Amino acid sequence: MDAKKQPTRRSLAFSPSQPRKKLKSLFNKTFAFQFVSRWEAKSHQGIAVDENYVYTSSGRGIYKYTKAGTLIASNPDARDGGGTIVGYGHINSLFIHNGLLYAGCSNYYPKDPGDPPRGYIKVYRCSDLSYVEEHRVGDEYSEGCAWHDGYWWVIYGDYCNFIDRYDPNWNFVERHPLPYPKSSVSYQGIVWVGDYVYLNNHKNDGGRTCNQTCDCYFWTGTEFTAVARLARPSTECTQDLALDPNGEIMWWVERNYPNIGTQQVVKSNFSTKIDVVMVTKNSLHPCLRESLNSIFKNVPLHHLVVIDSFSVDGTIEEIKNRGEGAIKLIQRDCKRGEAREIGIKEVDTEWFAFVDSDVILTEKWFDNIRKYINPKVGAIEGNVKRRGKAQKVKPSGRGYTNCTLIRTDLVRDIRMPKEIHVFEDQFIRKHIESKGFKWLKVYEICSVHASVKRPKPRSTPKGLSRFQTTFEVGRMAGKYKLFPLWKDFFALFLIPVKYLRDGDSPGIYLYNLLGHMKGILDRWER
Repeated sequence: MDAKKQPTRRSLAFSPSQPRKKLKSLFNKTFAFQFVSRWEAKSHQGIAVDENYVYTSSGRGIYKYTKAGTLIASNPDARDGGGTIVGYGHINSLFIHNGLLYAGCSNYYPKDPGDPPRGYIKVYRCSDLSYVEEHRVGDEYSEGCAWHDGYWWVIYGDYCNFIDRYDPNWNFVERHPLPYPKSSVSYQGIVWVGDYVYLNNHKNDGGRTCNQTCDCYFWTGTEFTAVARLARPSTECTQDLALDPNGEIMWWVERNYPNIGTQQVVKSNFSTKIDVVMVTKNSLHPCLRESLNSIFKNVPLHHLVVIDSFSVDGTIEEIKNRGEGAIKLIQRDCKRGEAREIGIKEVDTEWFAFVDSDVILTEKWFDNIRKYINPKVGAIEGNVKRRGKAQKVKPSGRGYTNCTLIRTDLVRDIRMPKEIHVFEDQFIRKHIESKGFKWLKVYEICSVHASVKRPKPRSTPKGLSRFQTTFEVGRMAGKYKLFPLWKDFFALFLIPVKYLRDGDSPGIYLYNLLGHMKGILDRWER
């Protein structure tokens, strides 16, 4: 997905209608790998993991361990159990699918030094590590395969910057180039996470000079785009890698290099979880239940942080029904600005999302919105469908927090004025932009706003007239420099249009302008 080029200040808008030429760095330490532990194993090459066991390969044999490192089964001559490469060659990597181990193999040590490279996929049973069958793949040294989206995907070592795709019966479908230069890659091990694929680079030895990273790409459905080159949990994690079925642990192989001394299995965290902050006050209707359902379904949730102003309509009961483990519930009698600040203080993930209680997230919300993360972005605001229509995206317009992903460290120090009850989202946007980061508005629809259109009240619940309320809204904007004054002056010229379209009183816009000017005076007095 490419950036739709528009003249903006610090904001951008992205459109999904155009192919993205380059997807910049997606992951920072939140989405990378933190070392947890290691244990010694016969793990010269490959690794695969299921719910209970870790499987490794040594080039010739395959071994089965508990996740604590206890060896429970082995087939030290697995390479020679059947197929084409018997008595020579290499078992390079492992992958588990439907109770079978798929091993990326090659004739890397050929019988005849003149033999060209050949790749194979050998299949073994997870239960007893016995040989099943073999499949021929490309004329390169096969270094791994994985099943994803109805296809087999095969990678190769020795500077092959492409991935081959095969159908379920191992018929070749297509070769897909990878954007990182051939001179910088020599892959072993492939892991899919949604539409992101992780490929690990070999160590620089034996003439290799590849980049010492785990490379991440995004699959658009037709091509791979470069996302990030990630640091590994140790410098020696240079062989295969495997994602634990729980989705939170990545396993690696440390080969027998001098500064290690033995072959090791390494366990690292692989976290994509985020906190979600929601502000509520008698928010059961119109759609709190549906909103919560969409969060728990479409967000890799660490904690749901709810700041509630003592609701009495069943809001608390609905929230508590979700289980206490994932929910932090704080009740405080405060305005929206202060409530959002309280919520931010409770966040302990590097990115978090504000989601309003009257918003329903779209399918795969997190996967869709995190595509836009890059080092210069501080917040990503998803487009909202209101009353059946997507909203017009105005990159430099007001910031909204109805379904917005935010970089936590940029707002840790925010201090919301206690009187702010409107435009607190714009206040947050200005705070992020003041630190040199972008507030990104995307064209992609990320949520549905469930509020129904209500008749304009003659007064607010606190007894203020609409004119008084509008005056206060303008005063907040002026006092805290949320919007430039010229916008309110411009609104005066739209009074005839607004009046004909909505029946609004012209005085509403005049009071807003007067409030803005009063806010500027208040700011000067401070």
